[in-house]
Amino acid sequence: AGGEFFMWAACDDVRSPDFISVNLDFLRKNPDFVASTSPVRFDGGEFDEIKMGDASLAGEMPQRLVGFFTRWHANGRFYSLMRKDAIKDCRAVSAHFFGADWAVVLHLACKGKLNRTTEGWVTLGKAGVSQSRNIFRAYRQSRLDFYCPFARLSQFTWALSRNLPVSDRNKIALALLKINIKAFFVQFYVLLKRAP
Repeated sequence: AGGEFFMWAACDDVRSPDFISVNLDFLRKNPDFVASTSPVRFDGGEFDEIKMGDASLAGEMPQRLVGFFTRWHANGRFYSLMRKDAIKDCRAVSAHFFGADWAVVLHLACKGKLNRTTEGWVTLGKAGVSQSRNIFRAYRQSRLDFYCPFARLSQFTWALSRNLPVSDRNKIALALLKINIKAFFVQFYVLLKRAP
């Protein structure tokens, strides 16, 4: 991207006509925020900031990292309008591992605050890999990825949190353990539910 701001735009995702103006205006007025999005949903779904993972992360950096792991979510923050300078050194942008999009948002959360406006909207298409029956297999490179699907995300997050107080790192470690256990079982559910 050549400009000051950046966003991902998949061919089957739709944004409201005011998405860019609303979020650009917010970022220009709030330099401590590195990204801003409007409410996000899947096509035919509901706007739910917890389920969609697009709630604001506006506390201090440790609280933003811990807050990211409130629960398993669709990572709506990934579709934010973001400051290019905040993302340009993110190693996860070109990485191929399960949860790399989460790693991008965690990187952003280390750089600054993330906003969710009340105006505009984003509707995500259902044809992407995240809705695929083969979502886990697409990223599986070793047995570790089967037993610990978020292993690489866990390594990335652990490195990001290396300078945090022990109490915050313990919360992050527990959150990473929980999502890896859940993901281990979810991969079987996905295969059964999305069977042809």
